[in-house]
Amino acid sequence: MVCVANALAKRSGLPTQYAGLASIGAAGAVLGLVELQASAQFGGMAGWLLLCAAAGTTGTYDAVGPVLSFDDWVRLSRQVGGHTGPVVRADPAWLLAQGVRPWMGPDSLPMWRGDDDQQSRTGARARAAGLRHRPRSEMLTDALEWEREQGLGRDRRAGLTPRREQELLAALGS
Repeated sequence: MVCVANALAKRSGLPTQYAGLASIGAAGAVLGLVELQASAQFGGMAGWLLLCAAAGTTGTYDAVGPVLSFDDWVRLSRQVGGHTGPVVRADPAWLLAQGVRPWMGPDSLPMWRGDDDQQSRTGARARAAGLRHRPRSEMLTDALEWEREQGLGRDRRAGLTPRREQELLAALGS
């Protein structure tokens, strides 16, 4: 949650949810899920928050982007990152049994929400207040560029490490 002048609050995902792009930006197999919905947002959020603050906009807004199927998200991510390796699907119950957590934190799989509550948020009120979403391909291109600048193999506070992802892929027979 971000508060501006203690009168405006926005709720959304973490900008660091792109931790999974490190794998998409590398060669080899990547871990994916069996059917899932993903909601992504990034980009014009800071500008929108500043405009709201300047205009005196108050209230709570779900600043979520359009819902994409997980398959569409992975397809677009692979396209942007130039990934040509296989996507190995894993059942959510299997991932949970392996200690993989949804959404955020250590050993998590970005974009895997694990609940329907987040998927029911439309962001309509935020859009009505002027929030505009960047094209997903542009957002992913910028996020991947940032990931590469930071170092794809660096330690993270969220997501799977490359080693952990390879362990899971091996357990799946890939």
